[in-house]
Amino acid sequence: MATVAAELRSQMNVLATNQKVPIIVRQKGGTFSAQALTPSATEIQHSYQLFPGAAFEAAPAEIEALSQRADVEYIWPDLPVQAWLD
Repeated sequence: MATVAAELRSQMNVLATNQKVPIIVRQKGGTFSAQALTPSATEIQHSYQLFPGAAFEAAPAEIEALSQRADVEYIWPDLPVQAWLD
């Protein structure tokens, strides 16, 4: 069973059933397939090269189903990232 980040878990509790949220899913070692991770009709927004994972949007029920899969290691929200150059 995969770990769902605490901030994502609390966000899932207040979302509407069909409201999608951007997430990043890390798959356990072995052969990586971003398409195998995503629920049907879900568009992969980014597939990562540094670790076996993908970013896409999913509804709370889909996130819960992903967390039960043996090939999923961790799920967290896909938050904005900013770089600072000094």
